Amino acid sequence: YPLVEEAVNSLGWVVSRDEKQTDWDLFWTDTSVSEERVMRLKRFQKINHFAGMNILARKVGMAKVLRRMGLKLPEHFSFMPQTWLLPSEASELKMQSRKQEQKWLIVKPDNGSQGKGIFLTDDSDKACCVSPAGVAQEYIERPFLIDGEDEGEEAGEVCGCVEGGEAGEGKGRSDT
Repeated sequence: YPLVEEAVNSLGWVVSRDEKQTDWDLFWTDTSVSEERVMRLKRFQKINHFAGMNILARKVGMAKVLRRMGLKLPEHFSFMPQTWLLPSEASELKMQSRKQEQKWLIVKPDNGSQGKGIFLTDDSDKACCVSPAGVAQEYIERPFLIDGEDEGEEAGEVCGCVEGGEAGEGKGRSDT
C-alpha cells in the first residue's frame, strides 16, 4: 500500500520486502498470518493481521460466527440484519422474499474488500447469483443506530494489536 510506505518513509524507517528477514518492527501483509509466525514475534514487533483472522475477514465465515453468537447471546445481537449464506441458502432467500414485501438486499462476495463486488438489489434472483460464495443481507438504511439511538462517531470498530512474548527495543524497520 503506497500510503503505508509513505508513512514508514516519513518516519525514516527502512522498507524491506524480504519476508525471511526477522529484524523488523512492523510487518505489513495482504495475506493471512500463521499462528507460528505470531508466536515468533518479539515484544516490540507488530503485524497488521492476527492468526486465524481469515475466518472473520471472509463474509461467510463472519456470518456463521455472528449467527452462532446470536443463538448464544440473542440480547446482544439484535443489531444483526437477516443474513443468507450464498449459494447454500439461496432457496431460503427466494422463499422469504416471496412471503414478505420485497426488501432491499446488500450482496457481498465472500472474499472481497474495499467495496469491490458489493451491490444493492431488490431482486432475490440477482442476489443469489453471487459466485462462488458470499452473503446477502437485509439492507439497513441507517446502520449506525444502536439501541435506536444515532451514535454517530462513537460507533466504530476496535482492533487490538498482536504482540510477541520477547522483550526488546524497536529497530526502526518495516517490512511491507
